[in-house]
Amino acid sequence: MGKLPVHLTIDVECAESRVRGGVACPPLGYAPRVWGRFPNVEGELGVGRLAADLRARDLRATFYVEPLGARYFGLSGLREVVACLLEHDQDVQLHLHPTQRDPEARLRGAVPPNDDVGAYALAEQTALLREGLDLLVDAGVPRERLIAFRAGNFGASNATWRACVEAGLRLSSNYDPGYFDVSCAMRHEAARADVFVPVPGLLELPISCVRTSRGKLRHLQLTAMSFLEMRGALRRMRALGYAAATLVSHSFELYTIGDREGLVGRPSRVNVGRWEALLDFLARERDAFPTESALDLVARLSGGIASLGPPPEPPRTPPLLEVVRLAEQVLKRLEPYLPTPALPSPRRA
Repeated sequence: MGKLPVHLTIDVECAESRVRGGVACPPLGYAPRVWGRFPNVEGELGVGRLAADLRARDLRATFYVEPLGARYFGLSGLREVVACLLEHDQDVQLHLHPTQRDPEARLRGAVPPNDDVGAYALAEQTALLREGLDLLVDAGVPRERLIAFRAGNFGASNATWRACVEAGLRLSSNYDPGYFDVSCAMRHEAARADVFVPVPGLLELPISCVRTSRGKLRHLQLTAMSFLEMRGALRRMRALGYAAATLVSHSFELYTIGDREGLVGRPSRVNVGRWEALLDFLARERDAFPTESALDLVARLSGGIASLGPPPEPPRTPPLLEVVRLAEQVLKRLEPYLPTPALPSPRRA
């Protein structure tokens, strides 16, 4: 059995105004949504902690960073995020939420821009990608390192592949069969579950999914899968000969925000436990499951994918592990009523 390169991908974004309980909440900027900085919590719970935990275990992740919001929340905030991630030797790539171009829309009672990149025409998608790339370069990411893109909500279309090529990118990580009935409009007759070429000059790195006992596809995300399910899926994908496995998380998944203004935060026992267990597993079994960045993947497959074996199928999740996840989901719903946990300090390299 060979190695299974694992892509830990973390989407980093602020939040536009949203309506909760019939009331429009204000936009949430870098402090609550990206850094996890709260007056009531000691230390940080967001990207700084994630990056430190990764470096302490000598693991790499790809952070897909949303830059359009910097025009509203401040370019200095975006620069701080980029500097932290590069300092921790993490990969920074492009993420886009078009609603971030007008984060106050709902607060004004206006209709926000469509948040799915795939809803726009090819020329508009290309312009959005180029705008986002320019902002990341202004924030300190060397242009030659920017080679990959992920759409917010996985809301991409087949035209997004062509837009990536026209914007000078070499990798898309948007194809998510678990979101086909939500917002992912991509379809391809030659699609694989691990990696494939959707158009000449571009690789697609799909979001890894498992098939549940009910036959539905569920993607591997920190908030959506127990650690035991993720570990089992990775081991099965390795046995099936996957060329890569891709897991998803966000800058804000280790905590919840407890008020409309983003001034109160609360660590999530369940998600922190999943994160720590996953990283410890990958560090302990790095020979079998090496972590790989988007840059690493493009370099590894620069000669093409003709040598890959037959397209693998999504593994099935054992029903017993689904029961574990459901129990954890119940615990997450109870967390607001439990004493705030004292979390361990981030690992040090």
